[in-house]
Amino acid sequence: MLRNYLAKLACIWNAGRRYTLYPHLAGTEGEDRLAAKIYNTWTQQGLDYVTNDTYEVLLSYPNRSDPNYVSLLDGNGRQVYRSQLFEKILSHDQNHSDVIPPFNAFSPSGHVKVYESFVVQPLKSSVQYVVMGHSSDLIV
Repeated sequence: MLRNYLAKLACIWNAGRRYTLYPHLAGTEGEDRLAAKIYNTWTQQGLDYVTNDTYEVLLSYPNRSDPNYVSLLDGNGRQVYRSQLFEKILSHDQNHSDVIPPFNAFSPSGHVKVYESFVVQPLKSSVQYVVMGHSSDLIV
């Protein structure tokens, strides 16, 4: 029984490794290759209906020549933290030319000023209160 469990565990680990070995950012060739690989696997395994739909991806992509970063400033405007421009390569199989630098895909570039806010339960009313600029005295 333990041998069967370990064999299944290894199969799951290998499948996960196979599908995450190469970068596959939405809307890129890497994502297309991964989608084709999954489509072919499911078709070969005999699934009754397999489809590969195409979507227009509306994400911004990082600028390799001017990468984004996040910095934290103290009350005097001095930078106290700055995020890394590139992630450290931890193993040789992570060293791909199409690995993108870290970025926030769902936020526009620019300068953002945020005040401390403490929201225990993210209710719509609490979030609206923070967004309206009343966060300096908000403690829920």
